[in-house]
Amino acid sequence: MCLLSNDINDYYFVSQGKTTIPGVDDGEECALTDVRIQSGS
Repeated sequence: MCLLSNDINDYYFVSQGKTTIPGVDDGEECALTDVRIQSGS
């Protein structure tokens, strides 16, 4: 069985940058990215 952690800081390779950016809503950014990908621009 593979036990994974929910804490991003437990994974050095993917947590070297900031894990939280003040004033940025990840959900909103993801939705906007999806819209752009779907529209082809």
